[in-house]
Amino acid sequence: MELPTYVFVEMLIRISEFEVLIGEYLARTIIADDCIIRTTHGTVHVPVYLLQRQLINPESISSSEIALLAEGFRPEF
Repeated sequence: MELPTYVFVEMLIRISEFEVLIGEYLARTIIADDCIIRTTHGTVHVPVYLLQRQLINPESISSSEIALLAEGFRPEF
């Protein structure tokens, strides 16, 4: 399933509630069930199933799931 760019941007907006240094969307790479989102300040891994949920039913993603994604952010300065 090809995901529109806005899904990745929306996910970063949600992650930024927990990690203010996340930066802005630059690109993504999907490998199997994992998506690496590159931002102006680093990278974050997001499972594809969460991106699909963001597209179809964003309310189904809990704050704790988003917080876990934020913990995985890797800054690159």
